[in-house]
Amino acid sequence: MATSQSRLLVVDDNRLIREMMFDLLRSEGYEVSTAQDGFDALSQLKGRLPDLIISDLGMPRMSGFEFLAIIRQRFPQIPTIVISGEPLSNESPIALIADAFFSKASYTLNQLTAIITKLVAASPIRPRPGVIGIAPNSIPRDATGDMLIKCRNCLRSFALMAKKLNSGLHKVTCPSCEASVQFQVDYLQRAFPQIQSSNGNGARSGVRA
Repeated sequence: MATSQSRLLVVDDNRLIREMMFDLLRSEGYEVSTAQDGFDALSQLKGRLPDLIISDLGMPRMSGFEFLAIIRQRFPQIPTIVISGEPLSNESPIALIADAFFSKASYTLNQLTAIITKLVAASPIRPRPGVIGIAPNSIPRDATGDMLIKCRNCLRSFALMAKKLNSGLHKVTCPSCEASVQFQVDYLQRAFPQIQSSNGNGARSGVRA
């Protein structure tokens, strides 16, 4: 049994597996929540953070590889376990995104709870990110005024027409995870050196984020 009510998040697109893991881990004394894919999990992480994440790899919309890479970058303090039916070779980069790995149907509950206890007790020594606010890497894409905005929630980039936006702070919805993303337009900066302003004095227009 868990010595304390550790909070676990189980991410798997298979409903039956989610329900099975929920029941098994709850019976061991853990506080368990589940998510059907990476986007659902990221939405839950906006609230109370879990002590450990257990994730599948083969999931639609956002693979477990992408999801766990985001966790490692945004929440490096949270240990992660992969439970997957996908075959992995010795050259697999799984160690870069997860602290432990189990193949489905080839582990016992005792083995799983033992590694959970070990990982929760030993807080990973990894750099913690700073405060995430305005996207710092929205950059001009071409002479038409398009910008590439990087969502700070799912870390995916998307194009946005920004040439006609006024200077100042703006918000846009990420087309992938629907999170609200802030960015700043400042025409005093020379981020668009190829686009001349219309004031006739030779100054140039720019966008930054």
